[in-house]
Amino acid sequence: ESTRRTLGAGGDAEVNGSLATFGLQREIQMAGYGLSSEPRAMGCKVNAQYDTSGTPMGITLAPVVITPGSGTAPDEITILYAATQTSSVPISITENHPQTQEYFIVSSALGIRAGDQLIAVPETISASSECTLLAATDDAATPATTLGLERIPHASTNKWNQSSLYPAGGYPPNSFLINVGRLVQKTYSVSDNNALQVETLSSSNGAAST
Repeated sequence: ESTRRTLGAGGDAEVNGSLATFGLQREIQMAGYGLSSEPRAMGCKVNAQYDTSGTPMGITLAPVVITPGSGTAPDEITILYAATQTSSVPISITENHPQTQEYFIVSSALGIRAGDQLIAVPETISASSECTLLAATDDAATPATTLGLERIPHASTNKWNQSSLYPAGGYPPNSFLINVGRLVQKTYSVSDNNALQVETLSSSNGAAST
């Protein structure tokens, strides 16, 4: 009976390990989808915040980030990719975009829909000029707030749009946008009871659920 229990527990452990590895493999194969079309953007810190009362986030624009655990704590694996069925070709910003402006003038807004999440990438990335996560809007109230062939509004009516996060110098021409549709961020870690757990960022309210 003791041998049977030992073999059974070992088999269960192997099955659980295989399932966990399969889950990680599936997510890692998706890592970087829709984000890596422009190598210049890789490694940029993406500033994001949902609502004015939300917690500011700094997301590293990289397919996979491994964060070493402190002491004997296990490492964390963060996977990032875009959930979009439209084109992920970078969209060139053709006119200067000041920090307080609520629309981009671009070379083409083809494929952009209201509600799509976008990452604005500055022409030159630095500590004072970083990337920003925002969302396209379209209310047709005025030309400035209407989504057009060469205009992408991002009004404060969408709670992902926080102008305070944009660089003080704005986004000059030759900066660009990446349409991610919905940004997917999942962080895998091992819990205190040795279970694989995943923390997922919600695009609907900016909260993380484990």
